[in-house]
Amino acid sequence: MIIALFLMGQMYDFEKLYNTATTLLVQFQKEQKAAFATLVMLGQDSLYKDTTLAFLVDQFDTKSASERHRLKDIFKAIGPSALPAIMSRLDYRGSDDEDRHLSQALWVLGEIGGDSIVDPVSRFVQDSSWHIRSNAFTALGKSRSSQAHDFILLGLNDTITPVRKSAFYALSEIASPPDIPYFARGIIDPYYGVRYAAVKGLIALDSSAHAALVDLAGSSDQGTFYAVYGLIDAGKIKEALQIFDPSAPVYVRFLVYNVCEDTASLRSWLEQEEETILQNCIRRKIIEVEKILDK
Repeated sequence: MIIALFLMGQMYDFEKLYNTATTLLVQFQKEQKAAFATLVMLGQDSLYKDTTLAFLVDQFDTKSASERHRLKDIFKAIGPSALPAIMSRLDYRGSDDEDRHLSQALWVLGEIGGDSIVDPVSRFVQDSSWHIRSNAFTALGKSRSSQAHDFILLGLNDTITPVRKSAFYALSEIASPPDIPYFARGIIDPYYGVRYAAVKGLIALDSSAHAALVDLAGSSDQGTFYAVYGLIDAGKIKEALQIFDPSAPVYVRFLVYNVCEDTASLRSWLEQEEETILQNCIRRKIIEVEKILDK
């Protein structure tokens, strides 16, 4: 029996399959797709699964960006059955201080997602390395598991801005009405990445967050912008126009002029507008709206 298994193992050259599956050479794309499919098949096969997954996890330390992306795709295609092989090596950070192996593992776990990744990934939300913390929060967000909620909250006050951004992104993926105060705070964060992630969270909550967006208007120029932006993105044009003040900053006026379809309002704003570029924006919008009305 052992001999038979050994002989069967000689049927596949994992190194060759991996190199072919991760190639970027256009002339080998047909072979690349075939090798990719074979690795996925072997990673799901009851006989070859353990050997295949162990080999692929060993490649997580690669310095090649293209290989890291392809590894992510392979594991995502294999699915949840690959989780034990990845989790068994989470204590290994990599061959140097770049922590490539652990970073790749967190990325792949997030792509597979689900409740089962929450506990192992949450171990790293307070890691000493900021980029590992960031990767961990991103993975928790991609898990879309409510079990990740309390772990995600730990990152909202991180002193490193990309980590806060990842935490707010993660929260936006599992947002519920009680999270509205967190997102409202995120909208006035100094870092634009955090602000956009916070707006995304409020938009995901739909009508339950509209009051929070309206309350932001007038709090500051920044608050007004994100209030208008959030309402427009949520399709609440009427509400955005109701809180609009023609004396708002240029970037807020630009947002509103581009979505307003009331020619009377547009003409009124045109008379008040002093910026040439925005005047032209209003004129174009009036022409556009009138063409639609004439049809």
